[in-house]
Amino acid sequence: MDQSEQSLIYSYNLIKEGKFDEAKADLSAALASDLENDEVVYALKCLNFWNVSTLFHPPSSLEVACVYADSILEHWNQFTDFIARDSNRFDRCLYAFRVVVFSVVAQYYSSVLDARALDTDGYCKLAICYKKLGEYDKALEYYKIANSMSPNTAAILGEMADCYALCGEDQTSKVLFREAFFLDASKVDIRFFDSELFCRLLAQVQKARSCAINELLEWIPVYGVLFGVFNVKRQLRAVEIGRLQTTIYSLENTMREAGSNEAILKPRLINHYFWLLDHYMMYNESREKINEVLLKIKILDGEIYEKYTN
Repeated sequence: MDQSEQSLIYSYNLIKEGKFDEAKADLSAALASDLENDEVVYALKCLNFWNVSTLFHPPSSLEVACVYADSILEHWNQFTDFIARDSNRFDRCLYAFRVVVFSVVAQYYSSVLDARALDTDGYCKLAICYKKLGEYDKALEYYKIANSMSPNTAAILGEMADCYALCGEDQTSKVLFREAFFLDASKVDIRFFDSELFCRLLAQVQKARSCAINELLEWIPVYGVLFGVFNVKRQLRAVEIGRLQTTIYSLENTMREAGSNEAILKPRLINHYFWLLDHYMMYNESREKINEVLLKIKILDGEIYEKYTN
């Protein structure tokens, strides 16, 4: 094992412990003797990005703990955007940062939990930490608490779906993903999603539709159906059928208005049509009703119609 590799292993352990200054000093020394080591350069770039050591100091109060935790999570999202721009990717480096970031955030939220002061959002964020640390059973425990506090919330169901997929429970995951994106795609925060089930779908949607994130979120359930990911269906209750039909009527009317945001409304309406078609097929409705909905999809987007019917 050469000197650079030894330094990397040692530095990654320091990073996991939050000792960023020590890791930086060790890697800088390694770089001086091995200027062309891409992984050392990469690790130093990541350390420079995380030059916010004050966030990792023990908070003075529960309120500060939540502020610090939220700040670190937001910095993590900025970090993932930052590393996505780099053609290189060294997973053991990213894993070291994942361990320290989510261990610290979990510690902060746990201190609030111990004081019985954690709200729904806090339980979700604590669950995200344990999911990122690979403790999926513990993550699901907290997601379920959050879901019991705020039932039928798109953001929570989406997170639960991702966690179930990571646990290998694809059927449950597919049900919850489909439900979350039907309830309100715009509220599903995909930045912390890690499951292969979702990430592969996301990559396919990004390939099919080059658009802003708010539009992409609306297209995900449409392509989830087309690619067979959102293929676990359920029967709708009478009140849900009425609500679905009312929403479709409202979306159709809004689409006709001058200046309406078609980029958002079109995929949202198509997704609702898919749910109505599932309902019709489950209850063996007349072919006339089914064809009427299919025609509406064809008028909205001929390509989607072709993919759905073929």
